[in-house]
Amino acid sequence: RLDDAGVIDSGGVDAGTDAGSPDTGTDAGTDAGIDSGPRDAGTDTGPVDAGSDCTGIACRGTVVISELTTQGPGGGTDEFIELYNRGTGTATLGGCVFSYYSASGVTRTVRATLPAGAMVQPHGYYLAASAGYAGLAADFVWPSATGSADAGGTITLECGGSSMIVDRIGYGTAALAETAAIMPAMSPSGSYERKANAGATAASMSSGGADEGLGNGEDTDHNELDLVVRATRDPQSSASPTEP
Repeated sequence: RLDDAGVIDSGGVDAGTDAGSPDTGTDAGTDAGIDSGPRDAGTDTGPVDAGSDCTGIACRGTVVISELTTQGPGGGTDEFIELYNRGTGTATLGGCVFSYYSASGVTRTVRATLPAGAMVQPHGYYLAASAGYAGLAADFVWPSATGSADAGGTITLECGGSSMIVDRIGYGTAALAETAAIMPAMSPSGSYERKANAGATAASMSSGGADEGLGNGEDTDHNELDLVVRATRDPQSSASPTEP
């Protein structure tokens, strides 16, 4: 009669199985985790998507100084600084500055502050030039016509102050070059240009050369190895075709 009266059956075995925590715990935990967990949030708003239009140092770090002059056919103030974006995201550079450091590295002069809206498209160019520059229309002209020394110095792109140097080129007798300065001095109609690849030469980077249209992405932090001295300058701007 104890069995018939339900002593064993009403002891909670059946009730625990049907309504206990194992069933409800499994369903609630799995659904909530998949539907609203960090995996979805990371995919939708993570750095890959944000990188397509980036103002941070990660995207700015894909930008290099690709060609520059300290003089030109128009004289000692006929200067330009060309940028190239090696990355796959648009790099915004508003507020970043170009600085010139003396050959000794002691004296720093801010040459120009890039305007709001300044940007470099993926594998594209941006051309900044002095008030004394004459040539391809620049994206930005800085008002000063003060020139950089021809014999030696360092040109930098800085975003966030002098301690945040995105890229720099030291030439001639520069003390602040990346590893070693590019030599020799350029001619009045020439320029310093970043290579497309390690095997590029001044001839292959010039008009008609094998590397002419392959970009300016060689950057091993060694100015002497990463750049060539062009006999004839060839600035490019945001209106120029992109290059791989």
